[in-house]
Parts: sequence; structure tokens; C-alpha cells
Amino acid sequence: MKRSTTLVAGGLTAGAVLALLAPVVAGSAGADAGVRLRLVERGTAFHVIDVPAPAADGQAGDLATFESDLLKAGKKVGTLEGSCLQIRANGTLDDCSVTVTVGRNSYRMAGPFDPATGGTLTIVGGTGAWVGAGGTDTIVNRPDGTAVHTVSIRL
Repeated sequence: MKRSTTLVAGGLTAGAVLALLAPVVAGSAGADAGVRLRLVERGTAFHVIDVPAPAADGQAGDLATFESDLLKAGKKVGTLEGSCLQIRANGTLDDCSVTVTVGRNSYRMAGPFDPATGGTLTIVGGTGAWVGAGGTDTIVNRPDGTAVHTVSIRL
């Protein structure tokens, strides 16, 4: 989710998706099941809507929309689509709402985000095997324009 004109991402077979999504169960039989993912994001589309137009890019109130591929071991396993509203005029804080889809499952995440360095967004729900999901997606932007997502989903 790095703010730039280029974004980053990756593909996968049905069997690989199932292996990727295998739940990690902690401790006792009564423990909540969870999913842990580590994915690389590669942007495919990025657009900025100046608010108010035609102001210069990078002002509070600007809206960025984006799409990215998500990669695991260099292969595309999913997609990421969302938008971020720029909060600070200096570009150090956005408020983001993002949907991540892997196979037939998806989760929605939202929260404050620093486009330069990354941050942790809160998972606020999901579909498929991730219905009712909670958790976090910690995003670290890399110098090559990609971002690494470390995802912890509570079911």
C-alpha cells in the first residue's frame, strides 16, 4: 500500500491455496483457530483523486485508490483493493480501507497508515472461511516498491 505511481504483487493453484490457508491451532482443543500469512504486495494500479481539484497532489483530503497482486514464493495468491484518504498535509498519515482476497476467502482491514513506512491495519471481518475474522495485517514498505504483509487472522 505504498503511495506511489507503481504498486506490487503475484498466482496459485487450488491445492496451494488450501495449503496456504491451513489453520494454525494454538494449544488446547478450546483455543481459537487462526491463520498466519506472509505475503508480498506488488501494485498493479494506483490513482489519486485531488480534493479539491485541481490542487497539487499530496494534500489533506486527497483520495488514493489502488489494486495490488499478493505473492507467496513469487506466485500470485490473491489481490488487494482499497482506498486511503490523506489526513495530514505532509503525507505522513492516511486513513485506509482495504479488502484482501485469497482464493474464495477475503478479509477487510482498516485504520491509520503511514504511506512511507507502513503500519498495522485492523482486520474487521471477512468472507468464506474468514467470516467474523479479526486480527491484524502489519505492512512494511520496501525500497523496491513492494510491501511485506504479516497477517494474523483470529477466527
